[in-house]
Amino acid sequence: MLKRPMCLIGLAVVLIVYLLIQVMEVPVLTERAGIQDGQYIYLTGQVSQKETKQGISVIYLKKVSIQQSSEIIQKTSQETYSIIAYLADDTQVRLGSTIALDGKVSLFDAAENDGQFDAARYYEMNGIDFAVKKAYVTATSKDYDKWRETLYQCRERLKAVYRKLMPEKEAGILHALLLGDKSSLDTEVKELYMRAGIVHILSLSGLHIATAGMCLLMLLRKLRIGILQASGISMFLIIQYGVMTGLQTSTFRALVMFLLGVVALCIGRTYDLLSGMSLAAVMMVLDNPLYLYHTGFLLSFGAVMGIGLIHPCILWLIAPQYRKNKLVQSICISLSTQLATLPIILNSYYQVSVCGILLNLVVVPLMTFVLVLGMLGGVAGLWSDLVGCWLLLPCRWILQFYEWLSEYATRLPGSVWITGKPELWRAVVYYVLLFSFLMRLSYTKSKFKYQKCQYLGRLRILGICIMLTIGIVLTTREKEAFTITMLSVGQGECTVIHGQDVPTVMIDGGSTDIKEAGKYRMIPYLKANRLHRIDTVLVSHTDTDHVSGILEILQSPEQGIRIRRLILPAIPTELQNEHYGELVRTAEAAGTQVYVMERGEKILLSGQHQSIEFTCLHPSDCMTGDLNDNSMVMMMSYVNLNMLFTGDISSSAEAELTSLVSDCNVLKVPHHGSRFSSSEAFLQAAAPELALISAGKDNSYGHPHEETLQRLSEMPVYITFKTGQIDLIPESTRIQVRTFLRD
Repeated sequence: MLKRPMCLIGLAVVLIVYLLIQVMEVPVLTERAGIQDGQYIYLTGQVSQKETKQGISVIYLKKVSIQQSSEIIQKTSQETYSIIAYLADDTQVRLGSTIALDGKVSLFDAAENDGQFDAARYYEMNGIDFAVKKAYVTATSKDYDKWRETLYQCRERLKAVYRKLMPEKEAGILHALLLGDKSSLDTEVKELYMRAGIVHILSLSGLHIATAGMCLLMLLRKLRIGILQASGISMFLIIQYGVMTGLQTSTFRALVMFLLGVVALCIGRTYDLLSGMSLAAVMMVLDNPLYLYHTGFLLSFGAVMGIGLIHPCILWLIAPQYRKNKLVQSICISLSTQLATLPIILNSYYQVSVCGILLNLVVVPLMTFVLVLGMLGGVAGLWSDLVGCWLLLPCRWILQFYEWLSEYATRLPGSVWITGKPELWRAVVYYVLLFSFLMRLSYTKSKFKYQKCQYLGRLRILGICIMLTIGIVLTTREKEAFTITMLSVGQGECTVIHGQDVPTVMIDGGSTDIKEAGKYRMIPYLKANRLHRIDTVLVSHTDTDHVSGILEILQSPEQGIRIRRLILPAIPTELQNEHYGELVRTAEAAGTQVYVMERGEKILLSGQHQSIEFTCLHPSDCMTGDLNDNSMVMMMSYVNLNMLFTGDISSSAEAELTSLVSDCNVLKVPHHGSRFSSSEAFLQAAAPELALISAGKDNSYGHPHEETLQRLSEMPVYITFKTGQIDLIPESTRIQVRTFLRD
């Protein structure tokens, strides 16, 4: 490292920028500029990028000035906004042109639960302030960037070739692989590749740039063009290729490194991989410091660090006669990149593909054929469908083989290991131990450079021990003894009980206003907290806002979340809705045991040290046709904590429970805080210390109603759309409350 000054400079810049980010306070956009979600605005800006997503034209604007009535709003006196606009029609705009448009502001959603994707943070890292939905272009300038628009049209023509000559799914993959456009990438394919540990091939990276650049350089040299001229032409064309594909994070990094490599070749100097990587990192971090939190940035540079720093050391541990073996080298490269990026992967995806190391041994070598034939086939298809089809046919077969291989591998038991999200200190310890071992190896390697090392066997054993140690440090997760978590799922409900002392229990799980709440809210939370096995799911009633997410989990065994037991309220068949039967059938098909629970019955769930008891208080024998009033009401007891789960009952059902709900510490407020629930008599009988309400922001029902909040005014009330995820942790004399958005 000391022989690489660029690496030391890069490390210093990264550390200084990181510390500055931690110290400086970034003001909130809406507070500073007065921009509100849903307001209608008029703006002007320059078109920097455009694409089509699900049939909708999307344009990216920079240097945006916003006009509301006659007042111009800007970030500061010198800065302007960068936005995304989703057009309501098919108006064509050109790159580099200045346009005027109007539409409704859509602020990006911040994460409200552990594990949830934070759109606000993601777009902030990418320099995007907000979005404008249903936008109409009202004016456009005649001036535009002719060269960039030409490159864009070239990309569109290549996309049309792939769509014409390839099946839809494979064409979408080639769009992402070769053109940097993921708008037509099949979601199921992306998720499959992610579980299989090969999702990295869907991003433009050093492999793509190096393959394209070196093929072009070799072709020019074959045509007897001088090294300087060939290098200049190849660098120019590769830069244009990078601009055409959008200059993503990995693309820019690979482009800088390729250009440095070609320059080194021209001047007769040795190219150093780590120094090139460091220069690219410094350039990107100085341009946008928030890249330090960007998953794509971290994975891209982490993989290169693994190849340049870890791979030579691991390869040296191999017996000398096997070091030049191609298979051994491939295994070492795959292992090196996994070691370098493991904390980043776990921090972002909360799981690791166990089969990914082996799959990459097959996938990566074949990628060269896909890239070369894909590029040639796309270009040839512009003139001849027949030639293009023949060149793209092997690409089709290889991509279909990838899909088959991934599906087979991910079906194997233990193919995906859910580890949870590691704390920062664990990642720091991981890298400190890893690089300490690498420094020791590097020292020993230089000491025995020209002779056999008699300590090689001991170093291998030490390496295995350190790998096991850092693996345990990174994947071990400390839990509270007992935690009750109410997730923020919009207009719906989901509560998860978990801890070291007790089995994992879920009570309800669904939403009506959050699309695929199971996929985007519930499953990420479970994975982030390493809850891959749910012992019991209790369903109050089977309305969509209470079961849609549970159905998603049952229908997605590939996610690695297993439900052992499902308990439903015992209600007559004629009073069941369609979701009741669907839930039973889906659970049985997934291998989940299904039970029903009646009034007066109890269930005791035993853990390592403590147990949770659930007592069914409702429905009674006198059921009505109202599904809400037939909700299963349960009293949960744990040590000295009692919590009442009430489903969606109304005051008429509450009247039957007043004699049964005493000694309640925590109340899950009935029916999302409806005015027709939480009567005075019921609240006096339950006498809770605090109340939780699960409701969606600006929901059409107006939940929670003001009358209900008035009746609850004598106790602390937590509402999910205000607080986000709510955690209750019982202590000896009190209940500790943590909220995701406030703490």
